[in-house]
This record gives sequence, structure tokens and C-alpha cells, in this order.
Amino acid sequence: MILQLNNHNVLHSEIVFEDNFKNNIANWEINKNLKEQSFIKDGYYWMENKDDHNWHYFKNVSPLKRGENFIIDTDIEIMSPDNIGHIGLVWGFDDKLEQLNRFCISGDGDRLLVTNFERNNLSIFHRYQSWRQKIDTKMPIRLSIIKIDKYFHFLINEKLVYSCNGKHFTDRGPLFGYYIEPGILIRSSKMKITRLITKAVTDDSISQLLKN
Repeated sequence: MILQLNNHNVLHSEIVFEDNFKNNIANWEINKNLKEQSFIKDGYYWMENKDDHNWHYFKNVSPLKRGENFIIDTDIEIMSPDNIGHIGLVWGFDDKLEQLNRFCISGDGDRLLVTNFERNNLSIFHRYQSWRQKIDTKMPIRLSIIKIDKYFHFLINEKLVYSCNGKHFTDRGPLFGYYIEPGILIRSSKMKITRLITKAVTDDSISQLLKN
């Protein structure tokens, strides 16, 4: 498959959200019940889906405006062993939670999935999956989403794994966060959102955007 790569020169980048989880000044969800738990401790945001059937999410509010170019960048560690369910990121939704985008990998590191879907999964409006990724899920995993003009670019550990026209994704609201399927415990050491102002050029690399 030929990936759609846009070459751009970043005229300006601005970090608009950054959290290293030293405290909860960013107001992440903190809870503990029969279905899920989440807390901040030792520089990590810990999240567990204890549900038997349903995926869960742990959300926050992005300061980005609709249509802006951006990078969402996070590190995730899977703390529950031998689980093949999916973990990753969700974005572009509101409190109605009717339609979301997600970028995730399977707990065994073999499968990559990018979708635009309804919460109940009755409708999936865009779906890309790739098998045999061979990601070491015993180590922290860096997930990055780069949106530049018409295209989204998805990276795992700074490696480009998929690109797609942005028309396939929803932009219904400012909420974003972590996605976890049943029985999985994860923790994250960072979450960062960078706003980008870009200009098209003839020779540049998408991966260089992560070096800033």
C-alpha cells in the first residue's frame, strides 16, 4: 500500500496541552467502581477497564479549535499480562459520545486498528487494520497522531504505520483520551498536544515533526 504523505514545513508549533502526571491539575477522570478505576501516582496516569464486555475511555478536553493542524503524542504501558484486547487513543467526540475516532493496537502487539465508529459499534464509517505489527508491548509504546491539512498520519514508536484523508474521521467535539478494552490495565507517563501552523514545501519528512 502506498501511504499518502504530505510534505510540509512547520512555520510555527505551540504546545497547547502537556501533562507528565505529577499531579491532576489537568483534571483527568479519577474514579473507582466495579467497572473501572483510574488514578494518578508516581508520575503515571493509571487506568483499568474491569468491565466484562464493554470498552471504556478516560477523557479530557483539547484546547484545539476545529480544523487546526496538530500532533497528539502519548506513551502507554500495558500492565496486565497476556491480554490481546485493544488499547490506544480516541479523539474528536463530544459528551453525547455518538461517534468517535480511535487509534489502537492489540495487547499482544500484532494488530493495528484505526476506525471512525459509533459508540455501540453498530456502524463503522472507516476502518483500517494491519496484522503482524510485532510491537513489543512489554515496553512503553509511543502513539502519535499528526493531522496536517487534509491528511492524518499515525505513528507507533515514531514509525509511520498509516495515512488517510481526514474526511474519513469525525470532528464532533474537543474531547480526546485513552481507549481500553475489557480486562486491561494501562498507565501513561505523558500526554502532549501540539498545534501546528504549516506551509507546503517540496522536501520534508513527517517523522521530523516528532523531533520538536
